[in-house]
Amino acid sequence: MDVLNVDLHVHVGCERKAATQQEFVDGLIRRGVRRVGMMDHVELYLPVLGEWSVNFRKAMREKGWEWYPGNLDGLKALYADIDALPREPLRIVRGLEMGSGFADVPEEYMAPPVYLTHCFGHVDKETGSTWGQRAASRIRRFAGKIAPTGKPGVINHVLRYRLGPWRDRLREGENVPADECVSEDDCRRIADAIGETGLFLEVNMRTIRGHAEDPPAVLDLMAACIGRWVDWGVPMSFGSDFHQPPPEEFSPAVLKVVRESGLTIEHVRPLLERLGLAEHEPA
Repeated sequence: MDVLNVDLHVHVGCERKAATQQEFVDGLIRRGVRRVGMMDHVELYLPVLGEWSVNFRKAMREKGWEWYPGNLDGLKALYADIDALPREPLRIVRGLEMGSGFADVPEEYMAPPVYLTHCFGHVDKETGSTWGQRAASRIRRFAGKIAPTGKPGVINHVLRYRLGPWRDRLREGENVPADECVSEDDCRRIADAIGETGLFLEVNMRTIRGHAEDPPAVLDLMAACIGRWVDWGVPMSFGSDFHQPPPEEFSPAVLKVVRESGLTIEHVRPLLERLGLAEHEPA
């Protein structure tokens, strides 16, 4: 099995475009995926919906996309539908993605999924004088939140919100060194936090695809950061972050970053084992 046969970040709940879950399954199979993590954002199901959740549900209703109720019963209904999906040749597990307000997520919402993930965003309010220090602080706080569950935890798309400002300066013709965006020290602090907490660090295909048309230095930096984590033995995850059925072909940018970083199935295997997805792999 190849790393491209794994996709542990697929949104098939309320936050998905107008498509059936069967269409997601069919698309993943055509893509060659065999190990899948299906999830949604917990914010769409909490007892008190935040501004983002309210606005998202309003937009869904306007488009006729209303599906699961915005409560714990709705989340359980999502997982019941995921569990009822055809299994062969896929093997599917239930995930849950939590945003910056993860500290306030009730314990009962973390019980139904098999694993828990953090939608990593801006870390300006975290402790630390560098981005790497603040990112490490966020990772440790998330680990503390989910530790009582004993479930695997994944930090999703750690680089997403860091690359944009640097990209914009490059587009304006500034000669800004990559280290000013993400330095080796930043990578090391993130790696240390992952190692201390037992979490996993995601390589996010959506982040890569989003920078495919940027100056080449952006994809080069992503490959370099992932390559460092791979070389240092950081346990990894791999996911598309799809919100609609996937195309059959992988983005050339994704293939480039995977190849140049050295990411392989072996770097994702520890998470597959924790999720019970490593057995009976096809030859």
